Parts: sequence; structure tokens; C-alpha cells
Amino acid sequence: MAEEETEPTSFDDELIRWAKLPPGLATVDLAPYLYLAAAFSGEQLLDTVLPGRLRDIAANLLSTVRLDQRRVTDADIAALGEDDALSLIEYLARAGRDRPAEQTAAVRGVVRITTAYPATTDRAARLLQSVPASELEPATILTVPADTPAFRSVLEHWKVHAPADPDRIKRALEMALSTGSHA
Repeated sequence: MAEEETEPTSFDDELIRWAKLPPGLATVDLAPYLYLAAAFSGEQLLDTVLPGRLRDIAANLLSTVRLDQRRVTDADIAALGEDDALSLIEYLARAGRDRPAEQTAAVRGVVRITTAYPATTDRAARLLQSVPASELEPATILTVPADTPAFRSVLEHWKVHAPADPDRIKRALEMALSTGSHA
């Protein structure tokens, strides 16, 4: 069965003018609103690439509530297997990159998994470099263990790409690199 070709959608002038009205949304984090809209429309909020058996673990690791994060025990992580651990690392790294509100929890989860599966550390480090340095939170930076060479390279990468302002990002990176932080 061949797919039907559709013509490009055209919008009338009124809609285009309305879309251009202030306020501009370029600096607004729309993710919470999109999640809310998805919830009302029945859309799945977790990445469909993530296997079902990992979704609860991912949701708990991404929670901003530390109690939820602690519900994922070290034994749960150790029982994953390396393939599932890597799937979770990839998912969490994307979440850290795409959803600033969950960034610190995502990075903390990545670090926890790599502690149980050291072979995943290099891949995790490469993925964490995709988190934009300009969007880093100091708490996220201080979660990364600078005493692990692969993670130290992430901190150094972020430092090179960090904006001059706000300087709190550069200061947190300098502190993490000088003290070998691990929260």
C-alpha cells in the first residue's frame, strides 16, 4: 500500500501574524508545557525507544525528588546487564541535554550507572558532552566525578564551551576541576 503524498500545509496570514506576536519564546523552556499537553492528548511521555522494563527505572532516576531517585537501588542497577545499562545511559544523557529541569538528575543517574558498569564510562562521557555548556546548572557540574579521566574530559569540554556570562558556570567548572568533585 503506497503512502499518500500530502501537499505542504499552508497557513493563512492571520495565523502567521499571530505566531509572530510577542512575547518571543526562544528563551522560554517549553518542555513542561509540552509534557502537560502530551499528557492530555494521551501521548507517551517517555522515549519509546527505551524498553518497557527500563521505563520505571528511568522515571525514578529522572525525578527531581531524591526519594524517587533512591528507589533505584545499587542492586537494581547491578541487575540491569550492560546492554540495558547502556540504553539507560543513552536515554538519561538525551534527557539531560533536552530537558534542563531534569539535567542534574539525569547526569547523577548516568554517573551511578557507570559506577556499576565501568565499561560504559567512555560512551557516557561522549554523550554528556552533548549537554550544552550554556545550559549547565552548577549542581550538575558538581555531580560529575572529576577524578575519573573520561568524566574529567567532559568537564574540560564544558569549560572550553562555557559562556563568559553567567560566570557561575565557569566558576563551578573550575571548582569541580580543581577539587575533583563527586557529589
